[in-house]
Amino acid sequence: MAKSRSQFSGQYNGFSDDQHKLLFIYGTGHQEFALAFAFLTPIVAIFVLGYRVGALFSLVNFAIVAYICQTGMNYWLPVYFDDISFIHLSVVYLFLFLTAYFYDSGRRKTLAMLKESNRQLQNLSHTDMLTQLYNRRHMEGHLKEAGRVNWVAILDIDDFKRINDEHGHDVGDRVLIKLARILSSKMDKFGHVGRWGGEEFLIAFEVAERAEVEAQIELIQSAIASYDFGIDRPVTLSCGIALHNNSIKSSTYRRADKALYQAKASGKNRYLVARNSA
Repeated sequence: MAKSRSQFSGQYNGFSDDQHKLLFIYGTGHQEFALAFAFLTPIVAIFVLGYRVGALFSLVNFAIVAYICQTGMNYWLPVYFDDISFIHLSVVYLFLFLTAYFYDSGRRKTLAMLKESNRQLQNLSHTDMLTQLYNRRHMEGHLKEAGRVNWVAILDIDDFKRINDEHGHDVGDRVLIKLARILSSKMDKFGHVGRWGGEEFLIAFEVAERAEVEAQIELIQSAIASYDFGIDRPVTLSCGIALHNNSIKSSTYRRADKALYQAKASGKNRYLVARNSA
């Protein structure tokens, strides 16, 4: 029943690798460790054909190998584990090892890239592209976190439209960027700052004392007013402050915005605290 490989060498041309394996197994039986090559089929099939078609193909291949074994093993002569058997075993083992190694390596790299992409997308979805501060979406979510924010301040650049009209929007953008850097540097230990929209910024203070909030706002306004923005005139901020607690949380922005409007109406470059925030 056993045949040499040379009898089948002419039949290999035109067949797939898996057909070659089946012919090799059929022709040699269990000689030269031929059955070991059956283990290659699932790996190759699933990688080439996909896990669904590859799994089906592998099951069919296994059924054929099982049939060959069941119908032919009674006629197979006992063989020794010789050099060629060891070579075949080593080739199969090495192939499976390398396939698993490079697959897992590639999978890990892909997962790492996907994780980094997700992180970047997450950052982009919460970051204002111009100023690199938190955007309104992030700040709105931060304000909803229970027990974190105690005071909210809305800051608006005084006469920003005049800056754009006189110097152009490019200069206006540079003013926003520089001002955002100053705000960020002054808020490291006090809370979060974000661009609320246009020339408005919002600060979510996590400190509880009103005096500490007012002192920090005064420091910010002084730093902005004394900074040279390169437009031959000072840039100033007006600010409205409101308490942010559970009983009046829903009206925090409205109260802070009203205080901001009153600060601008009373001369600009100043702040006011909403009355019901005391």
